[in-house]
Amino acid sequence: MALKKMATCCGIATRAARMGLSDGLLAKARRLAFGWGTFRHVFSGGDGIIYAITENGDLLWYRHEGRYDGTFRWEFSEGKKVGIGWNMFQNVFSGGDGVIYGITYSGDLLWYRHEGRYDGTFRWAFSEGKKVGIGWGVFQNVFSGGDGIIYAITENGDLMWYCHEGRNDGTFRWTFSEGKKVGVGWVPSNIRQVFGD
Repeated sequence: MALKKMATCCGIATRAARMGLSDGLLAKARRLAFGWGTFRHVFSGGDGIIYAITENGDLLWYRHEGRYDGTFRWEFSEGKKVGIGWNMFQNVFSGGDGVIYGITYSGDLLWYRHEGRYDGTFRWAFSEGKKVGIGWGVFQNVFSGGDGIIYAITENGDLMWYCHEGRNDGTFRWTFSEGKKVGVGWVPSNIRQVFGD
């Protein structure tokens, strides 16, 4: 499901649910939580897990227990701190299965795996991120397609495809040394944000 907006300017997290598979209409959004507008970055970890980065760089873990029915139910009343120093990234996104990618302001792509993703504990595969790419700071938007697939949108609107073969262990291995152009017209001014399932 693609949404134009996930939260209001007031920082209220909302969820829009499809009314039916065939009509493509959205039901009225339901209020799930307050205060989400204060975060630098918010992204899904899958399975109801939501990560949020505070202004001071703390990485917080949340699990939305009401994800299937849109109810205001969370595993914990507050986010659990699972990382520090995450304000060093210009972009952060989930690769699925606990894998989190971060793009530094200098353009390095770092790989992390959150071992504590199921219970919100501060456990990681490695104490520091592993550098798995360089030159990623040139992209307007970067997001995961799952299973090591990463899409990146260039300044002129080309959609590039990458496959990180080192996705499971954080090694610097890619299917191709350069991305493959798989789309055009993905002009960043026309695309605010891309959300995955």
